[in-house]
Amino acid sequence: MNRKDFLRETKPLRPPPLSSTTTFSTKDNFLPTEYERQALMMKEQDEDLEELRISVERLGDMGKSINEELVGQEVLIGEVERDIDTTTTRLDFVQKKMELMIVKAGSNGQMFMIVFLIILFVILIVLVFT
Repeated sequence: MNRKDFLRETKPLRPPPLSSTTTFSTKDNFLPTEYERQALMMKEQDEDLEELRISVERLGDMGKSINEELVGQEVLIGEVERDIDTTTTRLDFVQKKMELMIVKAGSNGQMFMIVFLIILFVILIVLVFT
């Protein structure tokens, strides 16, 4: 017997339709009941898989949103770094000039410079808060 003959002789897995006049023994009723049970299990699994698919899609969308946000944050951080570098360079330059001016002014000049800077600081505070 070859494969084609074997396949022709096999019976379908679906149970025969039930009629109200047919009576089955426990053995005869096993296949239709088992088929229905398996069909129900497959339907439940399909529903669970569909819910899982929806959840995975939602997670994928959330991951894409997070990635976009991180890219935007990276750009902002880069801009802040550049601004900090520029400000640090300027502060270093001003600090060196102040040190040079203090050295040139001597001790009397230092006292004058401290008073001048305090007055300037007070003026700036008044301008900022008014």
